[in-house]
Amino acid sequence: MAAWKLPLVVAALTLPIVAGFLTAGPALGVAVGALAILGLLVIAARMRPRGPIGEPAGDGGRPRHS
Repeated sequence: MAAWKLPLVVAALTLPIVAGFLTAGPALGVAVGALAILGLLVIAARMRPRGPIGEPAGDGGRPRHS
């Protein structure tokens, strides 16, 4: 992820929550926060790995030296 994307993601998650707290109080702020986290969880669950995770599988032994 590019370095400039993380602040945008944080702002996209926090600004609606803060706006909900400021406009209608704790009830709306908590509800918007719950929806934001739910959306984040759905996006994370749908993501697929781009490549293999960890080291490639080998024969499980030590490397041989001549």
